Amino acid sequence: MVQAVSDRIAIILVNYKGASDTIECLESIRELNLPAGGAAVYVVENASPDDSLERLREWLHQARTSPGDGDTSADIRGTHGEIRVFLLRAEINRGFAAGCNLGLGGAYRDPSICYFWLLNNDTVVDPAAALELLACSRKHEDRSICGSTLLYYDDSRVVQAAAGAQYLPLIGRSRHVFKRKQFAEIARDTSPSFDYIIGASMFFSRSVLDTAGYLPERYFLYVEEADWCARARRCGISLDWARGSLVLHKEGRSTGADARFQKLSDDAFYYVSRNNLLFLWQRSRLFVPTALAYCLLQALSYRLKGDRGKLDIVFRAYRDFWRLRKQTETLRRPSQNAIAETAAAVKSSG
Repeated sequence: MVQAVSDRIAIILVNYKGASDTIECLESIRELNLPAGGAAVYVVENASPDDSLERLREWLHQARTSPGDGDTSADIRGTHGEIRVFLLRAEINRGFAAGCNLGLGGAYRDPSICYFWLLNNDTVVDPAAALELLACSRKHEDRSICGSTLLYYDDSRVVQAAAGAQYLPLIGRSRHVFKRKQFAEIARDTSPSFDYIIGASMFFSRSVLDTAGYLPERYFLYVEEADWCARARRCGISLDWARGSLVLHKEGRSTGADARFQKLSDDAFYYVSRNNLLFLWQRSRLFVPTALAYCLLQALSYRLKGDRGKLDIVFRAYRDFWRLRKQTETLRRPSQNAIAETAAAVKSSG
């Protein structure tokens, strides 16, 4: 196991049809207060069918202070020093976790990187966000996964989540901690317990990645962080809230959900339904029948509101859950072989 010997951070962003959001996020990263070791940013362009790759290349070209490896990497000037940005391109879109894993694999090859920050591309970060996360990790001797205070992008006074969520196995859904509370209300609240840290902002050390391995890719979208954190917790890794790490999140932008996740797109509803059933089959099989019933009730509720398509989608989710339920995913930890596989899976964008 490689122990942390510096405070250099790798920030991983996954872009899918969201170049404008990614660029806004990158601009906020330029304002970050950084540790002495600095930071590197790995932007994974996840095979978007639009002009995202060209727009990200153009931004990198305009922002760079010194050229790097063609159009795939460059130094950009941040408020507190140079930040190296790497643009990776996945040949196919294999989902959010797979995109994160490509970025993690690329960053892991750099032995100076000792911390990893998985950050949604539809976020804007406060300048103190990274240092607060670093302090949180060190408080637990770098054996924790730390999350930020997520605030709504359209109203930063309102909390989306205080780092994480609690899982409700009876219905196969999650409840974000302090969701929709006023930020001022939770200033003195003690840190609650979490079942997982929300994937919009997850910070952890190299030793955590060595222990817990890469994110599970079977889900494609949603629930992967719940599964990964459950695995990490079984290995003795704690979950914590870096309350001073503030991140504005647009929530649901890339999946078609509305700004407050009140109405799910068809794709989002499918993956939320199917993946929670898969997660329960693996972790709490007793609750699968009640979760099946809850999915159906949700679909019927949509139908009453005029959305007739959700009923067909829930039955498709049932069918695919039943087909996939016995499939397991081999735990992949960073290693020389895994790094070689990651490098082979990333096609140069040059």
